[in-house]
Amino acid sequence: MDNKTTILHLKQKVKAFVDDRASDKEPGHSAKNICTSITCEAAELMEIFTWQPDSDIPVIVRTSLQEIKNKVADVAFALLDFCNQLNIDLSDAVDEKLLLHAKKYPADIAYVRTNIIDDSTTVSDLKVKMKKFADEREWNQSIKSISMSIVCEAAELMELFNWKKEAEIAGVIKEKIQDIRYEVADIAFALLSFCNELGIDLSSAMEKKL
Repeated sequence: MDNKTTILHLKQKVKAFVDDRASDKEPGHSAKNICTSITCEAAELMEIFTWQPDSDIPVIVRTSLQEIKNKVADVAFALLDFCNQLNIDLSDAVDEKLLLHAKKYPADIAYVRTNIIDDSTTVSDLKVKMKKFADEREWNQSIKSISMSIVCEAAELMELFNWKKEAEIAGVIKEKIQDIRYEVADIAFALLSFCNELGIDLSSAMEKKL
């Protein structure tokens, strides 16, 4: 349940799942490839809504909700796997990026950075924080638009690694770690906003998909 599960707990479950299946035959489990996986999984989620008229979206959500939950879980798994690889505290990255967004998109209420961290922040905490931020700015996006946003944000993360050889990745991470944290935060914002719109319990969805 999102209101009881911390971000750190989900990251640990993802790490355990990956470690249990790790072998010397899987050298491809790199930050660059996981980053690509985030985009691919996000695209599969968006595909459910592609070419569908807005009037049909409620029916699609109702008839395909389990598939949607599975796709959301896949995006979350890849994103948390990426955070594990780079030792990124997702909650802190989100909190920091929201402060930048607040300066770019000011509201009547100033955003105050709370320095939250993964080991004490539940999934619900982040969902509530993001919903409050969006509501204060009257960001009322459709489910279809948010699904597109997840892909776009994932593509921006992937762009940081695009065309780089594996030998160059460590240098990219060292040089661009702050940009990487911000892009990860944007993906989380879009993904959890999607969960908010559909009332998806991300922790439960991930547990079932695992």
